[in-house]
Amino acid sequence: MPPLVIALACLGFAGIVVGGFALGKNWVKTATGGASTWRRWLWLSLLLGVLLGAASWPLTYWMGYPIHVEAEVGRVVGFPFFVAYFDSEGRDYVGTFTMPGVIANGLFWFIVPQLVLYLLLRRSLAGNAPA
Repeated sequence: MPPLVIALACLGFAGIVVGGFALGKNWVKTATGGASTWRRWLWLSLLLGVLLGAASWPLTYWMGYPIHVEAEVGRVVGFPFFVAYFDSEGRDYVGTFTMPGVIANGLFWFIVPQLVLYLLLRRSLAGNAPA
């Protein structure tokens, strides 16, 4: 397997782990009194995450990139996790890792808005902290 595919999968796993941490922190930080605006942003980010995660399944083919394998240029689909490979003649290669890749991509794209919200929350609360 080409190094780019492995690097993207590692990035995807790291994103899911860090995103899970961010989701937990977002939930705790927005549960405190006076954070009703942030709580709405949390629910909106969860909704956006569901939409992105669900959209990643039918849009898997368009989340692809060309890759050189031996003498030909093929196309890997699925980002950041590998889902299928299309060779230069258009033949597809799918296997036992296709469905886990689709599910992992959905989970990754579900968690991305939580990472953004975490960074925004952290920046906002750091600006409001007493000096």
